[in-house]
Amino acid sequence: MNFKKIAFSLLLAVAFLAPNFAHTNPIEGKSPKAIMEIQKIIQKIDFDQSSMTINKAKVYFMINSFNEVIVLQTSSKEVDNLIKSKLNYKTLKNRDLLVNKVYTLPIRFEKE
Repeated sequence: MNFKKIAFSLLLAVAFLAPNFAHTNPIEGKSPKAIMEIQKIIQKIDFDQSSMTINKAKVYFMINSFNEVIVLQTSSKEVDNLIKSKLNYKTLKNRDLLVNKVYTLPIRFEKE
């Protein structure tokens, strides 16, 4: 009898906790206008593609209370300093991203 109560309690706990682990990424699907602003800034950066060894990277950033982009890190040391210098503390016109939430923006580099 005691084993049944424990098993039922565990099953009940899993049923209540499972939805908490599911989350949606607001960048996927229809992109907010603020993401499009950030993409335009990144597209204007002059990357030296002749010496680049990567073709993909991820930018981890958040928005502060002044609606400025704060670049936390990138997945590649090769482009880290350049992206941080051009994107960090840029004020966005659109306010459709949540403040102090970490976002991930994948970027792809195409040879010209």
